[in-house]
Amino acid sequence: MSDFAALAQALAVVVQDYTPSFTPHPLPPGPVNDSSPINLDFNNLTSELSKIATSIKAVNQAATNLDSQIQAVDAKVRQIGLSVTTAMSSGASIPIPAGFSLAETRFFAIPGCYNQTVNNNLVSFQLTLDTNGKVTYDVPNSDSRFNVVTGVALSRQGGW
Repeated sequence: MSDFAALAQALAVVVQDYTPSFTPHPLPPGPVNDSSPINLDFNNLTSELSKIATSIKAVNQAATNLDSQIQAVDAKVRQIGLSVTTAMSSGASIPIPAGFSLAETRFFAIPGCYNQTVNNNLVSFQLTLDTNGKVTYDVPNSDSRFNVVTGVALSRQGGW
């Protein structure tokens, strides 16, 4: 269940649990005592305000729980960095995501498109990637304008 669904569910429970029950009585003429309608109304009103306060506390607690969950998710998301570079030339390096170090980063290179045939013969595609993110590829006897590599750098605070 998402954080927002949990909050909506908590709010629905609070709304369901609160049913106004206070009905005021007209003020009677004469003295006021413990059993007079005005004192009964005051006691009922106090009870009603107590229910409202309990409902507000429940909503506040749900919002507080949601906020702490959002902060926890945000902290985890900030621990990951991603860099994607398309149409890389041979010899180019995949950039490390901002705020991360080489030691915290893993690199991936993906051949996207290359000239597959030369004089109707299949050719090999040689792709290498070093630990520093440098991409090197070679397609012998092909037009390098048609060779495309995508580089990806994935970083995590503290390393993998």
